[in-house]
Amino acid sequence: AVSAETIDATISFLQKVVSTMYGIKAKEFMRKTNNAEICNAKHMFFWALVRHLPNTSVSAIARRVGKDHSTILHSCKRFENKKHMMQDQIKIIDKAMEAFKCGC
Repeated sequence: AVSAETIDATISFLQKVVSTMYGIKAKEFMRKTNNAEICNAKHMFFWALVRHLPNTSVSAIARRVGKDHSTILHSCKRFENKKHMMQDQIKIIDKAMEAFKCGC
């Protein structure tokens, strides 16, 4: 099992990476909004969490970010539908996570 500290560190790191990519503040991920740019960033963020915490249940991730697991699943589904257009952003996230995991 992945420790709560590792999950929290990953959440914080991915918030910074994705918020920088979208030019928004990290706190926007937890705010309710219909702003398309923020919603797209949230979808990518939640998808990236699930992708980079493969040994952590969606329910556990949802608890750590204060969301319902269905919100996380919905975001992942929405992102999956447009993932083919987001390959450059996915590469940035993957490279950033590689560096994060090795402490580089």
